Amino acid sequence: MAETKSASRSGSKLNLNESTMPLLDDEAHEKAETPEKDVIEMKEKASTTSEGEKDDSNPEKIEEEKKDGDEEGGDKKKKKKEKKEKKEKKEKKEKTASCHRRTQSCVQTFTVGLNVLDRDEKHINDTINLNFEDVLAEPDVAHGFDPIWRSAFILFTGSRFWIYRLLSALLALPLALIWGITFSLITFFSVWFATPILRIMDVFLFYIRRVWVALVQTTLEPVANAVGGCFSNVKLTHNNQLQTV
Repeated sequence: MAETKSASRSGSKLNLNESTMPLLDDEAHEKAETPEKDVIEMKEKASTTSEGEKDDSNPEKIEEEKKDGDEEGGDKKKKKKEKKEKKEKKEKKEKTASCHRRTQSCVQTFTVGLNVLDRDEKHINDTINLNFEDVLAEPDVAHGFDPIWRSAFILFTGSRFWIYRLLSALLALPLALIWGITFSLITFFSVWFATPILRIMDVFLFYIRRVWVALVQTTLEPVANAVGGCFSNVKLTHNNQLQTV
């Protein structure tokens, strides 16, 4: 009985040792295979990462991406600054252009319909529309030197043109103001005084005329018709022959 117990114990120990040995070998084998598996899994993760996603397992890549992001951010800031400067320049240009347009638009709006080319459409000043040929002329009998005639033409036309321009530049605006005020007073007087007074006189004279015509038709017209009928048969003859004595 003792031998069987010892044999059973030794057999059980051997069985336990045999049973434990492959377990240890499997764990060691798995431990040896884990780094290779980790590398494979890391590669698969890196390959399966989509565009725009970051792989946090590689710090070098993260630093490079950060640098790239910083550079892209700096480029974006520069582009934004350039865009802002361009916008500011455009706004300044638009403001200056709008100021010029406003001044031009005001002048253009107040001078709509003004004929700048033909400034005397109604021919008011045709009497002074005179050129050099209308004022000075040499007949065929008396011709001076050609250079003198040409210089006289230049002096006449130039002096008339530039002196008129200078005087108009100095006095046109104040005289335009004066004549505008005078004609505005005339129109004001005619609109608010003369025309209403004349209209009142027309009304009163209309009634006076009507009464006067009625009186004449009832009193003087029958008498005049009767006297005209009495002298209607009277005939007068006129003889121009001379009578000799």
